[in-house]
Amino acid sequence: MTHALKDSPLISVIIRSCNRPKLLEKALRSIVKQSYQSLEIVIVNEGLNSLQALSEQFKAALPNIVLIEEEVELPRGRAAAAQLGLENSHGEYLSFLDDDDWLLPLHFQVLLDSIENSPALAVYSSIDCVPEDDEEHVVYTYRSLYDHNKLYIYNYIPIHAVLFDRVLLDKGVAFSPQFKIYEDWDFWLQVSQHTAFKHIDITTAIYRISLAGSGAHSNQRLQQSSRDALWQKWLDKQPEYFQNDLFLRVIQQETLIDEKTAAIAAQDEHLLGHNQHVANQQDRIDQLEEKLQHQQDIFNDKLSVLRVLENKLEQQKEKLEQQKEKLEQQKEELIVLKVLQERHLDETSQLTSNQLRINEKINYSIIALAIIGCLGAVQISISLFN
Repeated sequence: MTHALKDSPLISVIIRSCNRPKLLEKALRSIVKQSYQSLEIVIVNEGLNSLQALSEQFKAALPNIVLIEEEVELPRGRAAAAQLGLENSHGEYLSFLDDDDWLLPLHFQVLLDSIENSPALAVYSSIDCVPEDDEEHVVYTYRSLYDHNKLYIYNYIPIHAVLFDRVLLDKGVAFSPQFKIYEDWDFWLQVSQHTAFKHIDITTAIYRISLAGSGAHSNQRLQQSSRDALWQKWLDKQPEYFQNDLFLRVIQQETLIDEKTAAIAAQDEHLLGHNQHVANQQDRIDQLEEKLQHQQDIFNDKLSVLRVLENKLEQQKEKLEQQKEKLEQQKEELIVLKVLQERHLDETSQLTSNQLRINEKINYSIIALAIIGCLGAVQISISLFN
């Protein structure tokens, strides 16, 4: 049963595609099979070859399909392509789908039912990860509950897991061109400033992964610099108590691979025959390799956290040293002022003493003059009588 009522809210699905028409075709077919059909498909072509023919092929099944393919000398980049898709969309709700991933039939119905019955402006489902060479083999499932603080440590929300309200775009949420990768992580952090995400623990889509990474994601130096840039951007906006709490969370974060793996392997040794056990162990090794790669990504994210926090501690230490130097300088200035003040008091006391001596001499002179005057008058009187 499909849902395509005229008054059903329109969902815009933005697809960034780059030279992978076969994979894009599978992604589009997964949209055709959706139980919810009030959809607008916005394809942003970043590849060299036109997707016009493929777009026309799906027009009957997906009448609201929009193809954006402008002639550009170089690809716009992941962030610019996603932002261009947003700017050319019209849906009340928005979602993304990379061309190498695909959706299960109830994907949009599950997400829409959740967001329409929740105060959250963004909801996300669980996503199964499969290797690019074995699409039937699930090696990991993204199903973490929403944790606002953990989202700063690493991105546990695949881009096509989320359905969000267009009102977030009016609040200024947009893709930042400074990030060649992790642009979706930065985008979710922007969203988290305006709403909590709601998680629905139902697997509704598939994420195709590569152990070696692909494109820009295979460049470890770019990964590290992008993590550092993202951390620098977001930690600078947080108060110190939040940074300290985040630091403790990074240190205490439990790993995804624990002692249960060894216990299960020991049980298999007794329960299975040798050949079956070897086959199962190989499957387990493959799964652990995938999980270890995922754990390595989380470790790298934590390393970025620690590096940024260490830099902030060094900055605070430098500020304290500068304040200490300023206090020492002020102390020296106060000592100099005290010496000058004491010298001034001594000079003032000396001047007062000198002034008293002068006043005494003046008084003695006046008395002497008075006596001399009296003596002169007596002599005059005596001479007159004679």
